[in-house]
Amino acid sequence: MRDIVSGKTRSPRLDSLTAIAQVLSVSPEYLLGRIDTYFPETAGALSNSIAIVGSVGAGIWLEEVTLPGGNIQFPSDPRFPNGGLQAWRVDNDSADLLIGTGGYIVTANMPPFDGSVVILKRESGEVVERSVRRLERHPTGIEAHAQSSNPRYKPVKLTSFSRTTTEEILAVVVGAIRFGIL
Repeated sequence: MRDIVSGKTRSPRLDSLTAIAQVLSVSPEYLLGRIDTYFPETAGALSNSIAIVGSVGAGIWLEEVTLPGGNIQFPSDPRFPNGGLQAWRVDNDSADLLIGTGGYIVTANMPPFDGSVVILKRESGEVVERSVRRLERHPTGIEAHAQSSNPRYKPVKLTSFSRTTTEEILAVVVGAIRFGIL
């Protein structure tokens, strides 16, 4: 898996791809980009109505956080039998490697780990930014990298103590939906 993530292996074998999908609790079809949800085995059971609790977008600093409201349907997830999932609307291209503008990411409150995709909240004075980022551990600390093909979104060092900006991990991303607003 390390070789695939680093780009050393660009075309993994089917057995490797299947093993990675099993570890990540997703399907090989999702890893290949053929379907839009992380949990295709329950795609027919769109029984969870998940509240849309906010929006995310790197570089979008807001004076106040407004909740968009509404709900979105998402497949039942056996890892979260009691619910606890939340949806966030993606407002720009800062997560285009996962999902396009206008799509939704689904999150859960669970401990992040190295490699987790999370929602990172940054505050600076009276303004707030929330963005989708992947955590990466480095010898100098932890960095949060935007999940975008746009080079303007730079990594955020979580171990640096800034006097003007504070960071907080709000939730871990567990799924994505391109369409399906109720």
